[in-house]
Amino acid sequence: MGNVRGTVFKDSPINNVVSYLKFFGSTGLTGNDRVQAFQFLDNYSIVSASGPILDGSSTPRLNYGVYPNAAITWEKQQSTNFGINAALLNSKVNLNFEYFIRNTKDILMARALSVPATFGRDLPTENYGKMRNRGWEASLGYREKIGAVNANFNFNISHVVNKVTKIDDPVTALDYQRQLGRVYGFRSGYETDGIFRTQEEADQWFGGQQFGQKSLAGDLRYVDINGNGQIDIQDQKVISNYNNTPRMMFGLSSTLSWEQFDLNFLVQGAAQRNLMIQGTGRVLYAGGGSSGNFAYLEDSWTPDNINAEYPIAWTDARSINNRNSTFWLKGAGYVRLKSASLGYTLDNTWLHKNGISKIRVYLSGFNLLTWSQIKQFDPEVSASNGLYYPQQQNFNLGINLTL
Repeated sequence: MGNVRGTVFKDSPINNVVSYLKFFGSTGLTGNDRVQAFQFLDNYSIVSASGPILDGSSTPRLNYGVYPNAAITWEKQQSTNFGINAALLNSKVNLNFEYFIRNTKDILMARALSVPATFGRDLPTENYGKMRNRGWEASLGYREKIGAVNANFNFNISHVVNKVTKIDDPVTALDYQRQLGRVYGFRSGYETDGIFRTQEEADQWFGGQQFGQKSLAGDLRYVDINGNGQIDIQDQKVISNYNNTPRMMFGLSSTLSWEQFDLNFLVQGAAQRNLMIQGTGRVLYAGGGSSGNFAYLEDSWTPDNINAEYPIAWTDARSINNRNSTFWLKGAGYVRLKSASLGYTLDNTWLHKNGISKIRVYLSGFNLLTWSQIKQFDPEVSASNGLYYPQQQNFNLGINLTL
């Protein structure tokens, strides 16, 4: 849409503040067909290794493949964005902002939620799903020179929210199972109210039973969401509108220099993100008790440790406690000093006489400091069972030689 500074702000005092100003916008349609090919054809295979016994021998049979979908077509995404680019104060400050909307329709999905498994054949992918993504991105840069000090800072941030606008929710689905009108990937589970510290507490909670099992001291205490007077699978609800994919991400980078010294660093972070601790992340003794898992689970309930942070220790998983719930749901927002480098550059006549332009000595490090909501695992991991290669903290001392 062009640079409007020269026309809108001509002969205006604001011209001394705004160095550059540009508004922009665009829209476009893209397609996606990343699904199994030839789904419009009916296909089958002949199985000769097994079949009905006729005349004392196995008879080959037909095995039908995916049910054909003659109407299959592209998945389509309509993307619209608009924003502003600006440079202020003689280009010392740079500002960029963009807002976008992405409407995706004809999403290729198998209608597995509303069609029962008794249908008898593999379901094809169909063009029926719809989703909307809305978000924004912004960046702010600042550069300044004060005497011998040169400073350059860049900050960026983004935020995205999605919403399912069409999907095949079953008619009989409970509220926590329905996806229509909700964020894709929302979390459902049980609401907990602490841990039973004594057997008396467990016996007094809904007749001493949860999910048809006897409650023990050290078990999680679940809330009766639907008010039917018992704890069962219908007591689930939506417990989070986001998951391990962050809605918000941000970062700050900087380059500073003073005479022969230079300093560079990168800070990154994420917000509105969580992890549901799963599997081995919930179990102190795995493999039938042959191995222990994570140190934080050592603070599990025992008769001598009734105020423990975690439920009763169990060989493998105890089903009452091994359920997705607010107890195992942990916020995973974080801020991390991802990298930093401090250097000193030698540039003198002696070096030049010996064929060397300059020498830079530096000390750098990675994953230096972290502020995190989650304490059990590294905040950047997606493996919520804890089975991941750990982040490494590295320090490097080096020399850059320029001839």
